[in-house]
Amino acid sequence: MRLFRIVVIAAIVSLFAAPAMAQTIGVTDKEVQAIADPILDNILAGMKESDYAKFCRDFGGLMMQDLNPSKFDSRRQEIRRQIGDYQSRHYLGFLNQRGMTVALWRARYSGIDDDVLIKLHLSKDGGRIQVKGLFFHDYF
Repeated sequence: MRLFRIVVIAAIVSLFAAPAMAQTIGVTDKEVQAIADPILDNILAGMKESDYAKFCRDFGGLMMQDLNPSKFDSRRQEIRRQIGDYQSRHYLGFLNQRGMTVALWRARYSGIDDDVLIKLHLSKDGGRIQVKGLFFHDYF
């Protein structure tokens, strides 16, 4: 299985050591999508425009620590090389796991014929919704 990871260490730490104060972000698909879509829009726009500040605007502390500007550029280029440019997506739903909400989309990219699964791990921490993990899966 190929897995394109934006963050390895930060996502693993965030997923398995979620702070007790972290909260999920919604209870219905409509609520979660209304919150998660604009966050993912910003991430994808930041990737397309090579704009690190836009890309990481909603990241939590560990994500910011692990993904510095030079790592952002190399990972962005790796994703573009492996799966191409983002074209479209369809919201699939969400899971609530370990105090986080995992929003899921089926996406299309220009470089492959298969669908890509985008997983965005979000939690409300200190009154702010933060990205705790971001994954692009191109096949299983």
